[in-house]
Amino acid sequence: DAASVLQPGAVVAYEPMVAAGPDAFYLEDMILITDQGIRVLSADLPRSAAGIEAMMRGELLTSAAGLR
Repeated sequence: DAASVLQPGAVVAYEPMVAAGPDAFYLEDMILITDQGIRVLSADLPRSAAGIEAMMRGELLTSAAGLR
């Protein structure tokens, strides 16, 4: 329920969306709850269209999700 407290080890998906007319921009972050606070698991992923396209072509490797 809404009053629940997140415990260390829980993972939360944070998915905001911005819409401007017919266009929309979606972000998604995976956030791990730790004893010390939070760790954004998706922090190393590219955010720009060029960066995403480069990663999809295999030109950009990231440490996120164990990729290196």
